[in-house]
Amino acid sequence: FACEEYAANDKNKELPTLQDWQLLQSQYNKIVNATHSFNDPVPPTMGYTLTTNGAINEGGTTSPLPPPYHAKYSTDNNGYRCRGIFASRNIKKGELVHDGTHSNILFPDGMS
Repeated sequence: FACEEYAANDKNKELPTLQDWQLLQSQYNKIVNATHSFNDPVPPTMGYTLTTNGAINEGGTTSPLPPPYHAKYSTDNNGYRCRGIFASRNIKKGELVHDGTHSNILFPDGMS
């Protein structure tokens, strides 16, 4: 996929906004799968729901929490602006933070 070349040549690309994600989801529904639901209480700019073992609300119900990491920009030792994934809280040793089951989208063919 030439990811290294793409990343090296695109130092100013912004992180997707909520509107960007909504457009992508809408296009996926139009082109690939009209019945797929993007119904996650965690906004795509914060990740996705990995588990329902979240914060306890009034009344004893739980809310899903976003994953314990987020995308943001940083500056490397040479002063280059870089995008990456950073922990948003302490992560316990052995804690599952991603398993791929809730964030992967399948495209049935190359035209999709």
